[in-house]
Amino acid sequence: MKTLGEPWADRLVSAEKLVSDFRSRRVASEIVAFGEAAEKTRRIWERALSNEVITPGVTALEDVAWWIWDRIREEGLDSAFDMPSVYITGPEGVEASSNERIIQRADVMMMDGGICYLNFCPDVKRTAYVLKEGEGAAPAGFQHAFDQAVKVREVIRRNLQVGHPPRSGSVHGSLRATSDPGNRPGAPTAVTMYWRPSWRKVMGAVVGGAGSSTVPIRSPVALSTAWKRGSPPRPSP
Repeated sequence: MKTLGEPWADRLVSAEKLVSDFRSRRVASEIVAFGEAAEKTRRIWERALSNEVITPGVTALEDVAWWIWDRIREEGLDSAFDMPSVYITGPEGVEASSNERIIQRADVMMMDGGICYLNFCPDVKRTAYVLKEGEGAAPAGFQHAFDQAVKVREVIRRNLQVGHPPRSGSVHGSLRATSDPGNRPGAPTAVTMYWRPSWRKVMGAVVGGAGSSTVPIRSPVALSTAWKRGSPPRPSP
């Protein structure tokens, strides 16, 4: 700007929104490819968080990560984040990630990553609770948190509007009315949506809470496709 000087500096207009629109729009064939990438990821992720792979007291986090990596390579594909993140979380946050930590009963496990297919790399999370001996379901508090997450997801899916930023319209208001962790109406909820075709992270819209962005929603078919494919995460391996 200093180099340009006046009057040229005052005539510059940012192309940020133009670039954002270009990178967030997808044609029908790209939407299908992204859905396939998400489905391939879902199938492997949910097998990984099951007794097919995990034996409590025996299996380490790194065992699960390497099992995922082997399945990805068997399909001739690549990982969005190199080694998948398989971690244990607790009251203080992440306790261990893809290392020698042995998975124990009553652990809360999470996975983060994706499978790259035709240059589309979804970022998929999954959460699981490792049942204690004799338990038939996750504890009530965990189940409540899971149910709220599914409810929030559906609120977003129903209320997305093309060309409107999440901070305006029904998405933001509906989230505030729906999220109630600890039975506190209006508690903040944050959901991040973005496209990742060949880039590690690209621009997109943050939906929910005070962090809701003013970036307009684009390609609603693609977003709803990613949500509708497969089942929601299950809290019990």
